[in-house]
Amino acid sequence: MPVFTPAVCRVFKVMKAAGVQFEGYDAGVSMEPFVSEIEIDLRTPIFPVSRIGG
Repeated sequence: MPVFTPAVCRVFKVMKAAGVQFEGYDAGVSMEPFVSEIEIDLRTPIFPVSRIGG
């Protein structure tokens, strides 16, 4: 899923910028989070180190 989410974000942003009309309930529910709420940029990934102490 790490690659899928940014890809969907980019596609929706390009479609919105091109003037593609999003219609219906699913379009409104799906488009808004991917266009304005989720910001994932895989051009400069940062992988934090997670350690499990024992």
